[in-house]
Amino acid sequence: MEYLAFQSLDERLQKAIDHEETPGIVLLIAYRDTLLYHKAFGHAQWIPERKELTPDTFFDVASLTKVLATTTSILLLLKSGELGLSEPISKYFNEFRAPVKNQITLRHLLTHSSGLPAYYRFYQDLWEEDQKRGGGFLCTRDAKRQALQRVLEQDLAYEPGRDYRYSDLGFILLGALIEKVTATDLDLFCQQEIWTPLGLRQTFFNDLSARGKPPAPRQVGMPPSPQDVTGPRRFAATEYCPWRKKVMCGEVHDENCYAMGGVAGHAGLFSTSQDIYTLVARLLRCYRGEEDWIPPALVRTFFTRQHLPERSTWALGWDTPSPAGSTSGTLFSRESVGHTGFTGTSLWIDLKKDLVVILLSNRVHPSRNNQQFAKLRPEIHDRVQQLVGSGPWTRDRRQQTTRRRGRVAGGGQ
Repeated sequence: MEYLAFQSLDERLQKAIDHEETPGIVLLIAYRDTLLYHKAFGHAQWIPERKELTPDTFFDVASLTKVLATTTSILLLLKSGELGLSEPISKYFNEFRAPVKNQITLRHLLTHSSGLPAYYRFYQDLWEEDQKRGGGFLCTRDAKRQALQRVLEQDLAYEPGRDYRYSDLGFILLGALIEKVTATDLDLFCQQEIWTPLGLRQTFFNDLSARGKPPAPRQVGMPPSPQDVTGPRRFAATEYCPWRKKVMCGEVHDENCYAMGGVAGHAGLFSTSQDIYTLVARLLRCYRGEEDWIPPALVRTFFTRQHLPERSTWALGWDTPSPAGSTSGTLFSRESVGHTGFTGTSLWIDLKKDLVVILLSNRVHPSRNNQQFAKLRPEIHDRVQQLVGSGPWTRDRRQQTTRRRGRVAGGGQ
């Protein structure tokens, strides 16, 4: 692969590492189904020792879980007819049968317009309960049920559809909804219906509730567990956590997800840049009508801004570029979708240009107080748009189209 055209991008990313804007960065760029760039810079870990970052490092992708796992699962359940976008959530949760809450639909949850608050630190309640019991409660199925009950009991911050507020609680509820409809744990449903069919062997939830149990028989096609990938050397470390008293590495950073056992609708997923691209490439082929793993019309609906309410930038599960201050920078078209993760991860797709940019970093290592990355991310996206728009690969569309038709899904070249 030829990287010469991206020399200035190399230099900027190395500068980010030298100036400690983040410990490490993996950047993947794909254009019209062709992998143009895939490189790693910096370190997977600074403390307690330095470890090099590689393109195949596993990242805690944080809120990318919302689109890669939860939203994709919802798409499959809509395809099978097991869910409907206009269905009231009260059909599945008795706590939502009360006035006002009974207006909340699946569409409201996916567009962050349900009225549910953005966040609640229920991990603190669960940790206190764990201390009272002398340990053994945190990260269990009982803790997860108690956390869900706290979500269900939350008062609404506004009437459904009247406003929008990015809500972890809404996606925790979506994860629980998937489990209720399928009678299957979220991680197992994703494994059976998404990861294995698409050949994603580097994407998984680390189920912390399974600790202390005999290892289950491995199934053909199952991904490596964290124990199978040579310990923390293959993981990008996140934060040193004061209450967990360790650097989080291979275990989910998000406190609420951790308290729930590592598997939730809003966070908990681990993956690599290549696996993320494989999934995105499959969704894009459906979007273009080239296959129907998920019906093209359904994918296009999910990639379309819903205007719920009118000023909202949210599509279904996915975000779109905001008029100002978007993490995608200033050059992604309005016909773009994407999402970010608190740990320093992001995924943006310019549907008009057929451009995919996957940016994975461990910017919260060793502390979330490092805020330099917030300025770096949109700058990188602008540089990518400029370089791709002026590169030699844009000169012969016919050749690129021929390559696309002849290439097997996801891997690039």
